[in-house]
Amino acid sequence: MLCLKCRTLWPAGSARCGSCGGSFGGRLCPKGHPSPSSAARCVRCGSSELTLGVAYLSLRPFFL
Repeated sequence: MLCLKCRTLWPAGSARCGSCGGSFGGRLCPKGHPSPSSAARCVRCGSSELTLGVAYLSLRPFFL
């Protein structure tokens, strides 16, 4: 996976970028619950402490 915010590569299936701290494919609360990128609060527990959702590029089709 390539984080498009900081251009760092991470293993396939990673939930977060270890470099910039953004979460791939949505936002995460401190408990790890996923929410849509547009969410202001966690859809499961209501926490307002959410990671920044970042765009990513999956490189899996290029590596078999």
